[in-house]
Amino acid sequence: MITSKCELSCPFCYGPSHELDKKELSVELKKKLVFNLFQRGVSRIIIAGGEPLLSKDLLSVCKYAKSEGVKVALQTSGQMQQRIKPLIHYLDWVGIPLDGVTLKSQRLMRTSHAHFNNICSTANIVNKYKSLGCNIGLKIGTVISKHNLDELSEMAIIVSRFNPNVWKLYEVRKRGKGKSSYPYLSVNREEMREKVLVIREKHPQLNVHLSLADAQRDNYAIINPDSWFITVHNSKESYRWKTYFQ
Repeated sequence: MITSKCELSCPFCYGPSHELDKKELSVELKKKLVFNLFQRGVSRIIIAGGEPLLSKDLLSVCKYAKSEGVKVALQTSGQMQQRIKPLIHYLDWVGIPLDGVTLKSQRLMRTSHAHFNNICSTANIVNKYKSLGCNIGLKIGTVISKHNLDELSEMAIIVSRFNPNVWKLYEVRKRGKGKSSYPYLSVNREEMREKVLVIREKHPQLNVHLSLADAQRDNYAIINPDSWFITVHNSKESYRWKTYFQ
């Protein structure tokens, strides 16, 4: 998590607290952290937030990571699409969310009526560079909730136009803001599976993945902007410790 700053206030977010703004690492320490991770065998990192495009250090960190041979993915809300252009050649993946197509679902899921149009613009920018020979993957992510469950079929048509490498559908996690919003966001798993099955039948060209909360078993770790290291087990934070620099 390169920064805790964000322009949205999504009800399912488990990003870092905005209070970490004052404790964010310097750009040199961020680079040192990338170097230490690489030295310990980490070959891929996902740069997220908050909104990573709000970080003044993002371009510098991406350049440095690529120079060290680390594969870099950017997870962005897609609301500041023009800021992606200078980064494109230092990225291996761009992940953007599509959580609603109606004004109501966009407001409830992403707290912005401009969410859908901005996501379309971001996807078009990434695909333009792909068509020019840039080796970059596009991932679309959707958090399934009661607010957008009935829009998934329409979303599938739109996602097909984006032609992403993967469309990942997420169950709401009981982490961060999701702890309190889970009761009014969560959807029965059988309903989710049925919707996904229909999408796969109608759109066999789409690489659709359904990610359930308890399917995440110690397969990734998070480093907050202040360098606290967090491991995740069954979608819950298991261990936290401070990262020290040598």
